[in-house]
Amino acid sequence: MLSTRTDVLPPHWARELAALRDRLPAEPPGTVEAVLARAYPGGFEARFAELTRRPIAAGTVAQVHRGRLASGEEVAVKILRPGVERELRANFAVLLAAARTAERVSRPARVLNLQGLVTELRDLLLSQTDLRHEARNYRRFARQFAADETVRIPRVHSDLCTAEVLVTEFVDEIGPYDIDKVRLAPADLARRLDDLVDRMVFVSGLCHADLHPGNFFWTADGRIVLVDLGLVHQLSTEERQHLLTFYSAVMDGFDEFAATYVLRHLTGATGGAGTGDDPSPAALQDLGAVVRTHWVDSGGRPSFSRMFVDLLHVLGAHGLQLRHRYSRLFLTLATVEGYEYSLDPGFDMLENARRKRVEEAEYVGIPPAADALVFQGFATYSTARFGNGADPRQAWAERDRLVLDALRVGSGTTFVDVGCGRGQLLAAAQERGAKALGITVSKAEHDACVARGLDVVLSSWENADRHLGQDGSVFDAMAAVEMDVHLGTLHESRAGLLDLRLRRFFRWAADHLRADGRFFVQTLSVPEELLHDPARAGEYERLTDALPWIGFSTLPQMIRCSDADFAVEQVLDHSEDLAPTYEFWRDNVNQQLPALRKLARDETIVLIRRQLDTLMGMADRGTLSLYRMVLRARREAGHADA
Repeated sequence: MLSTRTDVLPPHWARELAALRDRLPAEPPGTVEAVLARAYPGGFEARFAELTRRPIAAGTVAQVHRGRLASGEEVAVKILRPGVERELRANFAVLLAAARTAERVSRPARVLNLQGLVTELRDLLLSQTDLRHEARNYRRFARQFAADETVRIPRVHSDLCTAEVLVTEFVDEIGPYDIDKVRLAPADLARRLDDLVDRMVFVSGLCHADLHPGNFFWTADGRIVLVDLGLVHQLSTEERQHLLTFYSAVMDGFDEFAATYVLRHLTGATGGAGTGDDPSPAALQDLGAVVRTHWVDSGGRPSFSRMFVDLLHVLGAHGLQLRHRYSRLFLTLATVEGYEYSLDPGFDMLENARRKRVEEAEYVGIPPAADALVFQGFATYSTARFGNGADPRQAWAERDRLVLDALRVGSGTTFVDVGCGRGQLLAAAQERGAKALGITVSKAEHDACVARGLDVVLSSWENADRHLGQDGSVFDAMAAVEMDVHLGTLHESRAGLLDLRLRRFFRWAADHLRADGRFFVQTLSVPEELLHDPARAGEYERLTDALPWIGFSTLPQMIRCSDADFAVEQVLDHSEDLAPTYEFWRDNVNQQLPALRKLARDETIVLIRRQLDTLMGMADRGTLSLYRMVLRARREAGHADA
């Protein structure tokens, strides 16, 4: 981890540490030949036409040679160091004794839960001494990322793998620090790696546990190639939710919430498990100050590595420690963070997280032609207005009429659509003679709007003021159509984080509306008991698994969180629009299926249909409701005191 932190260590120290990743001394040729003889009793030459004598990489447990099969295919041959299991067990006996001693005399060692970390690392490394385990991990990762065109997992030759030899396809590599050879900008590479880590940690739970720059590289077109998959962690749904909620709270600057959450869910008393009890006021105050200081000092771009050090210091002062699984994941995040900032010192993890939350839900990664077939110029699964008997094509025009009439949008008025989709509402406002502006964090939506000649800003609403300027920052009317599903997951809604985001959003909206300006909010809502009733825990867990990036508010929550800045003028229950809308989308996908299969991966199509089926089922059971609300700003604009 330290080898990636040139912001922490002098560069020459980092270079020396980097050599430990994959440039250790190699085993002599005679030892390699003995391993191959055991692995292939019928003769190594019968299966391989060629193998380089010198390894192309050498790590602690194994070394890798470049080879060629009798068929002519180039392969990477990973060969286990003989006796490594015995050495590991002996070394870890010493390390565990040292860890026990350290925890008796050192507060930082106790806080880090050093014994737990060393024990887990021992078990993980010992699993690497049977390369058949790593071959299984390669296959697991290949299945997990089959639909991801930014990631490449080398194919395993299972028939050639043994406990001491792993054979995979050879992929021409571009080293992590040779990015001038990659046909993507460094900032784009940083974003791709950040996206990958977040999908592993927060969505799939299948994580590369040793993701330093010796264990991944790039292809010329910018795909991430993951190798050395011996160390893998599988996170439970609960662990993923806890990490995502804490991570999101830190990145959004909610210091008190983040401090409370980490103390309740990620820590425990030194030497014991967490209890979930309310944290002490002193611990809460000190940890909140750490989060707040890093947020303010970094200008909203906190460094997890520096925060991690300060967090450990505070926990130790209060007799607390991180549970070892979270300690290890924080170290992984710090490792990747160091590399990302080396690629792009201005990389904005916060803005990337906001963009990613939308894009994971909106499927903007599918090919443009497939996107056009599925969504036909509309926002993803946007709910139309069927209440007046409109056919599917008229229903969205009816929805737009309802929105713009409620907001009194007409000639000469200024209107902003936050989360503007693919621009149908903006276009309708322009037809009325309004000056209309869209805000979206999705590049696909931005490009679709620009292609229609619409004025749109590519930004989150939090950062939109950078683009609006003084003359365009206050509007007569505003709309947000089902945007709240991207403000927090179901778990974040249950934990209370969505309340904080909603209050911040409504304050921002009020500050950008003229006195008595109107705000139209279309929201998908679930019953409050779904979030809190133990009898519905099974349904709740199924939904969080099926819709990992999508959340739903409740109607009382929306009213409660808007109350400080808006008066409610009207609430319309249009839940009857849900089923016909989702039926339209499902029928459209089914009708376009033959053409869609030529344009998109099967896994992407399965994902789209699964989400539609989930939403349709929620609507049929009455678990999901649709409300259209008209709010009026309570105070004059310009009082940005949030």
